Amino acid sequence: MSEETKKDVKRIASNIKIPKSSPQCRFPSDVLKHMKKKASPKKALKLMKLNKFFLQEKCPFIHFGGLTIFRDSVIPEFLASKQKTYPINNLPNNIGIGDALILRLLFKAEYLSHFISKIIICDIKQLICYKLRILYDEFKFLTSSGKVKKVELEETFVTSKKDEIISYAELLGLVPSLTHLKLDYYDDAISQKFVEKICASNLERLELCRLTDEFDFEEFLTSMKRKPNLEISLNFLKSVNGKKIDAYIDKLVAAGIPDSYPPYLRGSSSQNGFSLNRLRQIYQKSVLSHNK
Repeated sequence: MSEETKKDVKRIASNIKIPKSSPQCRFPSDVLKHMKKKASPKKALKLMKLNKFFLQEKCPFIHFGGLTIFRDSVIPEFLASKQKTYPINNLPNNIGIGDALILRLLFKAEYLSHFISKIIICDIKQLICYKLRILYDEFKFLTSSGKVKKVELEETFVTSKKDEIISYAELLGLVPSLTHLKLDYYDDAISQKFVEKICASNLERLELCRLTDEFDFEEFLTSMKRKPNLEISLNFLKSVNGKKIDAYIDKLVAAGIPDSYPPYLRGSSSQNGFSLNRLRQIYQKSVLSHNK
């Protein structure tokens, strides 16, 4: 949190007065006071949203701004931006997370669910997952603020409780504010529905990784021309035959100034790589001049 933001929060908070008397309702005042005093962190948060009377003298959650990481080691730990560590069996029950959340390979799958159960506020803008299986309901909760701008799912699957993989197209419906998306490719991952949702979204950058020979990148790029300013990066496995990629780059360069943003194609040995970068610069300048 910047110093300017801290000053704004302090200024706003100083103008908030906590009512001494309970609000008028069918419950006796002593019952309302008991509810306020004994409320759990999650319950306190809900009550505060209902009426100022329930505002707590102390913040009911521990806020971790900046980079928050949950990773495995001999004993998996939860790391906050201040580098204070919490053993998995001793996490606080009132975690509030802001900015970015990075979830890495966990020693045990249930650790992730345990960690998420301790969160009472999740106000993140970035969610980055490495080598995970995460339940759909957990993913939905982590992105529920509606403010998530960046999602990366590397070697990660979002599944139902029946262990069925949830499609990328369905996940896109949970992140309407998304501008940067990075995904790993798997069979049937890039469907027509996925393409339609990307074209209708606010996305500015799309990265697809671990692409195989089965992925028809030319057809995909043609379909994405409906969103011409989208920055696309395609990253192929080393096992992929690069001749087809090289030929596509040569074709783009020969065509001259493009009508959509030229893609990044990782896995090519084409000598026209420099010329393709030049085309990107030309396209970027044309977009900037058009927007002035």
